[in-house]
Amino acid sequence: MTFPSPGDLSAHLDPTVLEDLHRQMPGRPDILIRIIRSFLGASPDLLAALQTAVRSRDPEAVRRAAHAMKSSNAQIGARRLAAMCYELELLGSLGQLLDVDQLLVELEIEYQCVEEELGVMLTGLLAGNSSLP
Repeated sequence: MTFPSPGDLSAHLDPTVLEDLHRQMPGRPDILIRIIRSFLGASPDLLAALQTAVRSRDPEAVRRAAHAMKSSNAQIGARRLAAMCYELELLGSLGQLLDVDQLLVELEIEYQCVEEELGVMLTGLLAGNSSLP
């Protein structure tokens, strides 16, 4: 698997995180494929929970949903997305939800970029490993 070089660093994914995951499992690209698929499968529900929590103006629900999404994003190298989730988590903890709508919009846009980049990466992994499902 070829990851972006440091000169081609994505604003959405930190390639060193994915490189580290790949390096920890030499000869096992199927594990990286599973991690990416798991992220892509779980993230829409996490995002929906966060959207619902923000719309309902429930600080504790915002905190919980943002925390869950933050952890998932950090694991895959979506650092900017994780930072946005951390900010929402903190605002939920403080009960300060007055200005979260714009942050949620920015988070949704960032999520779409991460999702797209991971989709491209997954396609590349699958193309390089024809024996995988």
